[in-house]
Amino acid sequence: MAEPATQPAERRGAARVPVSFVITLDRTETATVEAEAANISATGMFVRSPIELPLWARFTAALPAGSSREVRVVRRDGNGYGCLFQAPLEAEELEAVLRSEEAVAGFDRLRAEAEAPPPKPRGLLGLWRR
Repeated sequence: MAEPATQPAERRGAARVPVSFVITLDRTETATVEAEAANISATGMFVRSPIELPLWARFTAALPAGSSREVRVVRRDGNGYGCLFQAPLEAEELEAVLRSEEAVAGFDRLRAEAEAPPPKPRGLLGLWRR
């Protein structure tokens, strides 16, 4: 009997924390982009952008709590982009970002969404469940 296939190892350098706050991505030769950070770690973040971000492009990311980092777009997933920090955040910097007013408000939104009851089915599905 063959051994079951193993899952590929996760290649992340640090644990991710789900977040929800707006960040500014600045690229000197193009316009500034406002994006939503969906998760962050010491080594990078995942953002959702209203415009396409080129793979391997470099941006300066203005983070909450006054931090900024140069990031490189390393992967795309729909309208989301994995960004790698050129220099990892120090533990104190990451903690300051996560304690920032913007991040705390985002945590509150995420918690409220998770605790909200699911919407009632509409249309034919709603009739079928009666």
